[in-house]
Amino acid sequence: MATVAESRAVRPLPLRWRQSYAGELWAEFFGTFILICFGDGVVAMLWALIGSGRTAGPKTALLGSGDWLLITWGWALAVVFAIYTVGGVTGAHINPAITLSAALRKQVAETERQLKQSQQLLASVSNDLGGVKTDLKGAKGDIEATRGDLEATKKRLETTIGDLGMQSGLIAQTVSLPRTVAPTTSFNTSYMLASPDGQFVYYIDAITKEVFVLDLVQRKFVRQTVLSDSKSRPTYSPLGQLLARLSALFVGSASAKMYAQPGAILSADGKRLYFVDVQDFDRGNGLWAVETATLKMIGHWLTGKDIDGVMLSLDGRELYAASSNDNNVYVLEPLTGETRRALRLDFKPVGLVGAQAY
Repeated sequence: MATVAESRAVRPLPLRWRQSYAGELWAEFFGTFILICFGDGVVAMLWALIGSGRTAGPKTALLGSGDWLLITWGWALAVVFAIYTVGGVTGAHINPAITLSAALRKQVAETERQLKQSQQLLASVSNDLGGVKTDLKGAKGDIEATRGDLEATKKRLETTIGDLGMQSGLIAQTVSLPRTVAPTTSFNTSYMLASPDGQFVYYIDAITKEVFVLDLVQRKFVRQTVLSDSKSRPTYSPLGQLLARLSALFVGSASAKMYAQPGAILSADGKRLYFVDVQDFDRGNGLWAVETATLKMIGHWLTGKDIDGVMLSLDGRELYAASSNDNNVYVLEPLTGETRRALRLDFKPVGLVGAQAY
């Protein structure tokens, strides 16, 4: 009797749950979680080696022969572990593409496909969120350490214009910007131009669309305006807005990616000012034309396009604007903004020099 009781005590429990939807969905979740955990983990381990003295260079990875072996063998073992763990329950799709392929071959029903793919996606997101949380925790100290310096630098850049001594280079005077619009991003994209007669300096904030005129004789700002064009205001989806906020938070220092070359110019007579619009660190919205005497808007042209450089012809009769959206250099009428022609390039322009794109 004791032997029978003991055998009953160690008898494995029935595994009927494996044949249920709940069992298969759990298996897909767990298998995908294992795959991403080991696969992404080995990549993170490789990048953690940077600076440890065990890579090809002090700040490099993927240059040594063993670096690629870590990733390839890591992912291979990740697939093996996932299949060995849940293969007997659900076949271990652990990949939405495999589940879709099975559905196209009529091996799984449409409802089953949707449920399995949702579990795979949920497992991937759950795993990645854990990694992001760890990365954010590790980077929090660096962000906090540099935030004060960045804010101080940003404040100096955005709120003062310094008068440098021509011989000593020392700051002789600062003039505060009479701002009326608070900056909405964590980086600054601004332009400064001097009038042909040397009396005025124009300061343009491409983010807030503020234009200031500094009179060098009176040593004060004499005119300012905030440009607005409701007809061409870009609209973004909730996902686009979220990505823009995350981009501004984590890569706010990368404003050079969208810094047009050149980003602002004056007409030869100094009567018109043209500058490139910047919406975010990697997105623009055409270019603006302004009368310098009144700061009245002449027009907002090429809206919806990222402009990477603006330039006037030598005779001032043509305005050139290089766009990286469609690899074109647009030739505009300087007074009306009418597009005369578009010159197609075989490369993505990053700016203009003279009247040549580069």
